[in-house]
Amino acid sequence: MEKENFKIEKKKQTGEFEFIIEKRLLVLSITDGWSKELNLVGWNGNRAKFDIRDWNSTHERMKRGVTLKKEELKVILENADMVLKLIEKMEKDKII
Repeated sequence: MEKENFKIEKKKQTGEFEFIIEKRLLVLSITDGWSKELNLVGWNGNRAKFDIRDWNSTHERMKRGVTLKKEELKVILENADMVLKLIEKMEKDKII
């Protein structure tokens, strides 16, 4: 998918919180109209963090996800080769 970077100008409010999607970075998968995405999201007026969760097509509704500080995402990326090798071994051994 081509990278689509945008900032949603108005804050989206649910009954409990506000969010601004600063940048859409990566679509990981799409299932039944929901897309699992890695985005840069600001929650409740705070500085934006990396965020992985499912969004509906209008980005007004979301499911539970995980929010990561840049340092946490860096740890994942720095260890990506090790994780990929582990996945390959587990697939070979039919564990996953």
